[in-house]
Amino acid sequence: QVTARTGEGQRDVVMGLQAPDGQVTWISVTTQPLLQEEEGWSVVTSVTDITDRRHAQVELQRLADRDALTGLLNRRRLEADLTQYLAEAGRYEDSGAVIVLDLDNFKYVNDSHGHAIGDELICSTAAALERRLRESDTVARLGGDEFAVILPRADEAGAEALASSLLTVIRERAVVSTVDGPRRTTASAGIAMMGPGRKTHEVLAQADMAMYEAKERGKDGVSIYDAGADRQ
Repeated sequence: QVTARTGEGQRDVVMGLQAPDGQVTWISVTTQPLLQEEEGWSVVTSVTDITDRRHAQVELQRLADRDALTGLLNRRRLEADLTQYLAEAGRYEDSGAVIVLDLDNFKYVNDSHGHAIGDELICSTAAALERRLRESDTVARLGGDEFAVILPRADEAGAEALASSLLTVIRERAVVSTVDGPRRTTASAGIAMMGPGRKTHEVLAQADMAMYEAKERGKDGVSIYDAGADRQ
């Protein structure tokens, strides 16, 4: 229930009424005083069914947060969640990690089998990641064939172990059917650790750099960002 006052003496109330079958009807109740008599106030009350409007608002918010192809969170929502987690991590000195994953040789799949097969492979990868991760983890599609995962309260060893397991899941389950038979893929993963004072763009950029380092090492592997290493 949400209550707001608009104008002198007017009260607007939005509430959800749940029926025995579980269906919720959202209504807006507006009460406006007219005049004061000896016996009290005279008021006029109007009740409006706003269920369709409410559902439309929820759907618009969902679409704003979700990637249209895979249904995963999009980059905007991931960055918002990461910013919030970094603020909490700084306050309570929690650890955590971000993993960035990018499919190997995806351009070749698109060029040789077409964009429809490429989209199917991205969706297959998204489904594989969701099956492997915990409810407390956050997974998103950053764009193209790149994904990101937020691991709350993970240490470096735990993040590396999980990243390796995600690569195994992609290798085994991210598969599409082509005219040449089943087509599988691999991915490369980069890890950046979180902590007090870290910024969203900084953590994502470091995980991205580590991911490209994994590709340079031969792909289908995991690399952890090392702030002390020489980098160009």
